[in-house]
Amino acid sequence: MLLDDHKAGAEGAKADIIAGLISIIIPFYNETGTLEEILGKTIDLNFPGETDKEIIIVDDGSTDDSAAVAARVIEVKNFKRATLIRKGNGGKGSAVRLGLEKAQGEISMIQDADLEYDPNDLIDVYNAFFRHPLPDAVYGSRILNARISGESPRRNRRSSIGFYLGGRFLTTVMNAAFRSSLTDAATCYKAFRTEQVREIDTKCSGFDWDMEITAALLKRGARIAEVPINYSPRSVAEGKKVRWIHGINSLAAITRVRFS
Repeated sequence: MLLDDHKAGAEGAKADIIAGLISIIIPFYNETGTLEEILGKTIDLNFPGETDKEIIIVDDGSTDDSAAVAARVIEVKNFKRATLIRKGNGGKGSAVRLGLEKAQGEISMIQDADLEYDPNDLIDVYNAFFRHPLPDAVYGSRILNARISGESPRRNRRSSIGFYLGGRFLTTVMNAAFRSSLTDAATCYKAFRTEQVREIDTKCSGFDWDMEITAALLKRGARIAEVPINYSPRSVAEGKKVRWIHGINSLAAITRVRFS
């Protein structure tokens, strides 16, 4: 299903929740080089039991052929529970918020459109929702040792020193502000109980949304579990879009939520 810019931007009632369904939200901006592979892997995911999935792909105003790539993959894979939304460029946070409005799954997960994260790890993220004590959200941590079947645990390759230290610094600030013990607040892999996260009125539209939603959950006393995931960082030259200004904005988001 394709939603055009007008429908995507329209205010309206949020989608009804369907029991036993997972919503995977994939925001993207100019990702022709990776979107086909990441979307194909996500469509091929098989969650345990009777769990079904929907995929909500949000084009945040791409100026390349990314949307056409997404539409082609959906058609070739003949995946019926896919929604492609096209909107004007507003940032990752605005794209995720729109995806959450359209989500019908009891649990909503975020998958970046690059190849830094392996969609197969979403199975572990999902399974963590059923461990005791039951969490309100589950994050995939790049800091915890990744588990590879049949091999000893290994550590993920780090991104550039600036990106690595920036993520660690923001996580430390988050833990100090809310007395939490997260290892990776800056991770892409965030999964929420959809109805619960919809109750939070977030303001951030860019990458700082990740910190804002985490701070808001912790302020509410939410339990956030973490599971180890694989991570293969890319460089700015390879298309990484995070910049130093996003770190400043993220710090401001944590501060605003803490003292609001």
